[in-house]
Amino acid sequence: MLEDVASDAEIVEYGLRQAKIKFTCRRVDTREDFLQELERRTPDLILADYSLPSFDGLTALRLAREICPETPFIFVSGAMGEEVAVDTLKMGATDYVLKQRLGRLGPAVERALREAGERRQRRAAEEKLRESEERFRTLFQTAGSVIGVASPEGLILEFNPEAERVTGWQRQEVLGQDIFRLFVPEAYREAVQTEIAKALAGEPTRGFEMPLNLRHGGERLFLWNVNRLLGEGDLVLGIIAVGQDITERKRQNLGACPFTWTKSSTKCAASPGICAPPSWKIWAWCRPCIISSMNSASIIILLMPLISRDWTICLPKRPRLSCTASSRRP
Repeated sequence: MLEDVASDAEIVEYGLRQAKIKFTCRRVDTREDFLQELERRTPDLILADYSLPSFDGLTALRLAREICPETPFIFVSGAMGEEVAVDTLKMGATDYVLKQRLGRLGPAVERALREAGERRQRRAAEEKLRESEERFRTLFQTAGSVIGVASPEGLILEFNPEAERVTGWQRQEVLGQDIFRLFVPEAYREAVQTEIAKALAGEPTRGFEMPLNLRHGGERLFLWNVNRLLGEGDLVLGIIAVGQDITERKRQNLGACPFTWTKSSTKCAASPGICAPPSWKIWAWCRPCIISSMNSASIIILLMPLISRDWTICLPKRPRLSCTASSRRP
């Protein structure tokens, strides 16, 4: 408390006790003592008279704003006109209370302390958010997986360096572009839109396979995890998709006897639930016995876009499969 009259300081303390505010108070009345107290420890609140014989409240306010800018500063004075009071608020004072109306002191102190606490909480939350954003940015930039962020409407908002490397597109070229038109093969768009709608509704999508269109032609197969991004007040900002390139793994793990899709229908007779555009190339992996006796339907078919091989598989409407080969690999 900056107050040169001891009796006035006792009246102010009495007003605080009447408001049931718990406090400890250090009273000073000179510039030197005021600075010494501020530098010793940051107070929770400063109460200051406006006029003192060897010091003044406005100078004290400027010093307090330099040393402890977040500490509430309330003028408690017996001689302060309305114009002067408004000027002090413009300079950074939290409030002012006339000594003739100390009934306002308790509510003014409680409000000042409450608002100061709220500001500290906001700063702490903002600092945590900043640190979280920095960690996310580091992960986003250095991840070995393709990571993309899109708006609820499907417009690309972010695109990490690995996505640039794999697809051939630069980040600035794709921002604002339609993710479906640019990257999702036409045959997959309806299914992908369904998965994104589920993610936006709060149901994360994990482990679905979808090829990605590349800038200079061709596709690569990815395993995708998709989740929604929430902002303040749980506002849905969009979705984040993380993709792992599994093209080579599929080739290595499932490669046996490659075939080429020749049937004009887009339905696979062996697996009626599988559809593919007629222009697609297909890999089929069979047990060795099936190659010689094609009377079994136990063929595993994996849709792999734009892969050409020497074998040809024909899928008639009957369950029995027939196979012809132009050449056989050892």
